[in-house]
Amino acid sequence: RWKARMLGFLAFLLLIIAVFALSITRISLAKANRRERGRLRHARRYTLSTGMAAEVEIIRAGVMAIQERIRDLAQDRPIPTTASATLGLPSATFWNANAERLYVLPVEITVPLLRFHALPEDAVRKLAVASAIPASTIMTVLEKLSGAGKQSVEAIEHAMGIARKVPDTTPPPPKTMNPTAS
Repeated sequence: RWKARMLGFLAFLLLIIAVFALSITRISLAKANRRERGRLRHARRYTLSTGMAAEVEIIRAGVMAIQERIRDLAQDRPIPTTASATLGLPSATFWNANAERLYVLPVEITVPLLRFHALPEDAVRKLAVASAIPASTIMTVLEKLSGAGKQSVEAIEHAMGIARKVPDTTPPPPKTMNPTAS
């Protein structure tokens, strides 16, 4: 009788331990899954952000090339037809392919990107009629586009904690000869 009670008590104790062990295991698995989802979310956010920043930089490079080509032209006159036919901006293929994934990005990145991507259409329309409108109008649109692009890239870099590496342009110190060495 005493052994039966002891076995019953041990069985009850083992049941309680099993219930606690199971709940602790489930909690730890849930925490691990949550951490993994957070890492994946951060990786998606980082990948999408850097892709968007790269595309903005590509478009800005195209804008700067156009600005360089038309900077020396008379700003109050239209761009000559021979030059205006070769002006064009790179398309935003990464933006077009990933616009539905903007929910992944934080608001401080999304808003500048939306502002930037609203401007290329206007610039493309103006570039299409560059031989009929003053070059100053084209330059103004391109400057707005370049400024919005710079703000977008800076917002992405700030939000994602990306620091640009600035190349060291200081010259190396001159080599000194040791006068005591022979």
